[in-house]
Amino acid sequence: MPLLIRPDPLSRGWSQNSFGRLADERALTVFDRSPSGKLSADDPGLGLGDNGCNDRSKLLQDGATAIGKSRAIRASDTADSAGAGCIFDPTGALTMIPTLLMTVALAGPATEDVPTQFWQIAPEPFAATQPFQKSHPRAVVLIHGLMVYPLSPSLVRQANPHPWQHPDGALVRALSGEFDVYGFSYAQIRPISDIAASPGLIRGVARLKAMDYREIILIGHSAGGLIAREFVEQFPESGVTKVLTVAAPHRGSSLATWSLGVPAVQWPFLRSLTPAAREKAADKLESLPPTIEFCCVVCKLTGFSGDSVVSAASQWPEDLQVQGVPAVVVPAGHKEAVRSEKAVSVITQLARRPIRRWQPEQVQQVREHLFGGSWLFPR
Repeated sequence: MPLLIRPDPLSRGWSQNSFGRLADERALTVFDRSPSGKLSADDPGLGLGDNGCNDRSKLLQDGATAIGKSRAIRASDTADSAGAGCIFDPTGALTMIPTLLMTVALAGPATEDVPTQFWQIAPEPFAATQPFQKSHPRAVVLIHGLMVYPLSPSLVRQANPHPWQHPDGALVRALSGEFDVYGFSYAQIRPISDIAASPGLIRGVARLKAMDYREIILIGHSAGGLIAREFVEQFPESGVTKVLTVAAPHRGSSLATWSLGVPAVQWPFLRSLTPAAREKAADKLESLPPTIEFCCVVCKLTGFSGDSVVSAASQWPEDLQVQGVPAVVVPAGHKEAVRSEKAVSVITQLARRPIRRWQPEQVQQVREHLFGGSWLFPR
């Protein structure tokens, strides 16, 4: 049977309504192809799987508009895409989060599913099936970057959390006193843009918005910063209020051009981090939504142009400078960017306080300090 879905639930606030109450005159029709031919909470075809529906659905509707980049759905637009716009909460209640998923489904042809995990780190749940707990009015989501597995290619296909995302990580401990801390991990088998638009991330953020957090902050280390940036540019109405990119290669890293020791299955992800790929991606990126706070944490070592992996110019590129995005410089290497005492302190302070866009004079002042060779330490 067809399932009626509201076209814009995320912008209105969303609740775990049953199917019978999902009526809206402007509803979109999603034709489900679950094994039973029906759509219900008991259907085995709608299991948790990779953080959501494993079945694919055809989306057909004339003249509907999705939020974010507002892509019109025409009757001729037929797309098979991972996820039917629904997930099971650990409580067993079915939550409908269709709009952003429809935007993804209609963005182009079907691609290989990306395994992802979106989980609560602090307060630490008693069991993996326990629902998210809201203990603070603000939430942060930690997104990791590249991890190469030269001897274990199979791990590339898994959504493995990085050590700094564990409950005993320094950044998690520093944030957990004032924020509920969540993590997002992903298999590194697709380019950055695919991961930024993955149903796992979309559903996870939508769940946080449904929990009515006052702030939702994305903190991305390295490639994770690019995922966070592309996410808010594609989905400005997702509920995210702030993004902190830490040692992120906005303009790529020359090290990403080396494939020695990198499993072939990981090449699409790695190549999306090259300077050429990032330059191409920059031509397609939208301006940052003015309502979302944004800051670049630039890591720089003495005697280096950056953190030994990513240059400072790539971590705080000109396209963000002209938008007035502020930068804070910390003396840390790439790996220590989310581990060292100084870096953790700076990131925590930025998460706590409001971040305002800079005037051109402020940008120029920091440019002279940063690219002129002198240091700018945060107060």
